[in-house]
Amino acid sequence: MPFLITSRTNSRLKQLRAALDGLPRLSEGYIGIEGEHLLEEALRSGLEVKSVFLREDRVLPASLILPPTLEVISVAKDAFISATEAPQGVAALVTPPRHSPEALLRGKPLIIVAEALQDPGNLGTLIRTAEAFGATGLVTLSGTV
Repeated sequence: MPFLITSRTNSRLKQLRAALDGLPRLSEGYIGIEGEHLLEEALRSGLEVKSVFLREDRVLPASLILPPTLEVISVAKDAFISATEAPQGVAALVTPPRHSPEALLRGKPLIIVAEALQDPGNLGTLIRTAEAFGATGLVTLSGTV
């Protein structure tokens, strides 16, 4: 049974908040993602997911298979934090991928720039669309989930 966090002042939730707010120094270098679809995309693309935060009233779909070693942390309803207007009750800490500018500019580059996207689902759609069109990179600017 996962550990239950009941306080918004918990250090792990502070780390998640910093990651969602784009503060790498306070989040130990992790980025925060929200929503089932972004979590699924992160796992599918091979990103290193450190921890999953699941609101206590949420259950992940059976189709979303988490690695057995992945830390899942249950968070009380009133303690769950979100950077979006419509929280989905699922968030995660992810090690950001690092790519060189040269890799992004290979061949005929197509780089997508996202600014201030608030809905994790929209960002997920943008990522999948960019991949389908052969984008070589995606840059997210401040204010993006």
